[in-house]
Amino acid sequence: MKKVFLIFVFFLSICLGFYIHLNKTVSIIGNKDKAVFIRKNNIGLQLFRNGKPFYIKGAGGQPYLNELSNAGGNTLRLYDTIQLSETLDKAQDLNLAVIVDIPLARPRASYNPYLKDCFNLKLKNDVRQLVRRYSNHPALLFWNLGNEIRFPLVLEKNEFIRTFNELIDIIHEEDPNHLVGTSVSGTSKKQTLGLHMHAPNLDIIGLNVFGNLKDVKSLERLTSLFFTSKPYYFTEWGIHGPWEEERSKWNVLLELNSTEKAQVIKNRYEDFIKPDETTLGSIVFYWGSKIEGTPTWFNIFDSIGRKSESYYTLKSIWGGKSESKFHPTKIEKFELDGRIAQEKNPLIFQPNQIKQAQIFIDKNIDSTIQFDWKIHKEAWGNQRWSKSSVLNKVLDSLNTNSSNILTFIVPNEEGPYRLFVNIYDKHNNFSTANIPFYVLEIK
Repeated sequence: MKKVFLIFVFFLSICLGFYIHLNKTVSIIGNKDKAVFIRKNNIGLQLFRNGKPFYIKGAGGQPYLNELSNAGGNTLRLYDTIQLSETLDKAQDLNLAVIVDIPLARPRASYNPYLKDCFNLKLKNDVRQLVRRYSNHPALLFWNLGNEIRFPLVLEKNEFIRTFNELIDIIHEEDPNHLVGTSVSGTSKKQTLGLHMHAPNLDIIGLNVFGNLKDVKSLERLTSLFFTSKPYYFTEWGIHGPWEEERSKWNVLLELNSTEKAQVIKNRYEDFIKPDETTLGSIVFYWGSKIEGTPTWFNIFDSIGRKSESYYTLKSIWGGKSESKFHPTKIEKFELDGRIAQEKNPLIFQPNQIKQAQIFIDKNIDSTIQFDWKIHKEAWGNQRWSKSSVLNKVLDSLNTNSSNILTFIVPNEEGPYRLFVNIYDKHNNFSTANIPFYVLEIK
């Protein structure tokens, strides 16, 4: 009987939301006299900053602010508040806006810190002090409260939902000039509906979307059936995430080379983001260098700041100009033992065999182009790539590794490996490709 009652209450809540949706129109979110607000226009919603329309053309990650400005970007998403003051000041000097993430712990079944009053009190005080300190900074665009926090779709508000809403109110109280948003993973129906149902004062929703960019419109249509849809933008987008990509026979990732990644970014922007007249803009991922999936997966820059082809693709998308002769080397094909990496054609070798790898490029090879070859033990099973595993390289080369052809001796220890090649030029650019192989001793 109790279950039936709960289902009835849930259905009633949805109906109430649908009724409100039919009888409510959003004209302005925020105050039009404030620094940042959203206004409804003939097409959808428009973000305004300092009284002028503002379309987000941004990147998330490390603060390569000069490079972002030179590329024509206008917004940085900052994932933490470390060195926030310095970053905001520099952004202001470059006429860049900053979306500031306020990190939140994700409630889990195994551990939920929001059940503790002392945790909630400290969190609310910390957020209040943070917002109070930076609310008047001219580079601030808005606040992003939590990243992929798995907001629940439940009948009754729980401790986390109550704390989340209290934090929204605290931010609005301390900073009425700027909006408050959060970002959800992918196109999660549960998270998006849960936010519409239980976080009425949230101003904007960010979508971390990669391979599921194509599903955004169906999510928007579903949400609008029951609620007045909150404004949205893309808080992360780019190539497929490691969780979405193909794998080898031994369950390791098959990664696109840097030229292919740039083409994917261009196609996804033109196919999904540019035509979307209801989004407030987008934040590409990842503006910097990080280890996720592999040491090179999302990286638009390498570890010392060299630029990939994706940087120049984004520069073109955002309206920046650059001559093609300054672009990185384009990779046409990468072969190991005369074969490319694909699931149907696994590269399995015996220990101590002599093998050859070759990378094909679009330029004549001369002294201005450098090739850097490395073999790393693969992060496999319960292991993950880390700085220590990246340094754990194995390469017994039979020729100089400064050419586009490498002849090497297969490692003598059984297991999965990955061959990397990085290509550097005199314009501080890099191109990169890798291919996994497996060493198996056949007795």
